[in-house]
Amino acid sequence: MEDGAIVEPDTRAALVGWLLRRGDAPEIVETHVSVLGFQGDRAYKAKKAVCFDFLDLSTSELRAAACEREVSLNQRLAPDVYLGTVDITDADGLVVERAVEMRRMPAARRLATLVRSGVDAGPCIDSVAETVARFHALAERSETISATARRDAIADLWERGFAETRPFVGSVLDAEVADRVELLARRYLAGRDPLFESRIVSGRICDGHGDLLADDVFCLDDGPRILDCLEFDDRLPERRRAGRRRVPRHGPRATGAARPGEEVHRPLPRSHVRHLAGLARAPLHRVSSPRSRQGRGLRHGQGDPAAADRARVRFALAAAHLEAQRVRLVLVGGLPGTGKSTLAAALAAHTGAALERSDVTRKAMAGLAATHRTGDRESEGLYAPNVTDAVYRGLLDTARGRLAGGESVILDASWAGAAHRRAAERIARDTASDLLQIRCEAMSDVAAARISLRAAEGADPSDASVAVATAMAQRFEPWPDAATLDTTSLSPEATLERAVGLLPP
Repeated sequence: MEDGAIVEPDTRAALVGWLLRRGDAPEIVETHVSVLGFQGDRAYKAKKAVCFDFLDLSTSELRAAACEREVSLNQRLAPDVYLGTVDITDADGLVVERAVEMRRMPAARRLATLVRSGVDAGPCIDSVAETVARFHALAERSETISATARRDAIADLWERGFAETRPFVGSVLDAEVADRVELLARRYLAGRDPLFESRIVSGRICDGHGDLLADDVFCLDDGPRILDCLEFDDRLPERRRAGRRRVPRHGPRATGAARPGEEVHRPLPRSHVRHLAGLARAPLHRVSSPRSRQGRGLRHGQGDPAAADRARVRFALAAAHLEAQRVRLVLVGGLPGTGKSTLAAALAAHTGAALERSDVTRKAMAGLAATHRTGDRESEGLYAPNVTDAVYRGLLDTARGRLAGGESVILDASWAGAAHRRAAERIARDTASDLLQIRCEAMSDVAAARISLRAAEGADPSDASVAVATAMAQRFEPWPDAATLDTTSLSPEATLERAVGLLPP
């Protein structure tokens, strides 16, 4: 059977005819694989006779089995909504199809509708978070399930998505956007194996809902009803991953999944979380394989001319999320008093990256408070070469772990030695992270004034004096790969603006 082709019987006609014989004219809604008929307080969902690379509904037996599976999976979260399956019969009483029978939900109580109307949906969202957390706590876990969430499995999903969309690049999808999505997705996944493994080890991978959207959540007086579990492809990680909730954000509980009583677990970066909306889930709304009999998109070929526009929007969203979550290692260095620590802190706040500072690491390794003044001179005590090497190793080890976990990192240190910079470059390569190197400079009298003011205030971890800065300047090795920012006359705000402009595009 051709991919995406619609074959006899005509599911819509069968469902409509059956419902008309039962009562009033139904309201009909179509998706890419189903026809829904709303009549009275019931909704009936029948499967279309279609076949895609991710779903085969080409026979009545397969369609009936899909209906049974949909009921079984969705009764886990909405047992009073998914009532079972019913036979669709023709005018002669012969069974022609199977349908899912559901209790009809009030459209006005749809979470997406409430949010768009400005209603305070916070209590409902909190209740959804609690419901999903309890559900995840009891959900099935196994090695088979975990395997779907490993980095290579995720990469395979991306590649399948690329293959499906590539024939339409240039005609329906923008070529530049498509190329960008492929590049960023592969780069993100290349260095993130520890991230995916850590979620498996921590028990965060389970047989979950898989496609939780605000459109499929209904806020009722006795609690939310969560519908439309993803049932057609167990390879998709979102069937398997605890922690994904594409409902509007409201408080900390809506941004990560936790079992009841547990601390909220740090969610996957949004580029991974959102990938299904842009690619793996996009076949439901975008163009299909060129083998489709209609020669158009899944929805477009089934009479939905707006599907191509939605495909473009979703693809652009995928690109935007991947751009926003690019993993970066930023080295911010320079002599004391040049404003590097001020810039590093501001850049971390602006980008959301983790900030690691050598002065703090140095004191922590010695068991000292960050603001403790050692009185050690250049190349002595805590500033001896072997101690400095250990400090940089500590900084870079921390950075490696964070980068592999999908988190961007800013390292604030002098970076006076080329060997330390080369070590940072290796880590960026190993973790497939973008590397930006910034060297702050300032006129000597300006830097000296800043150092003196900082020492007088006594609240900064740096022990550097003017004499230390002078000695460091003599041994600061050339740094040709760094972008130089002269902070002599620039305000901190202007310096930050320039630094942001240096971030890799």
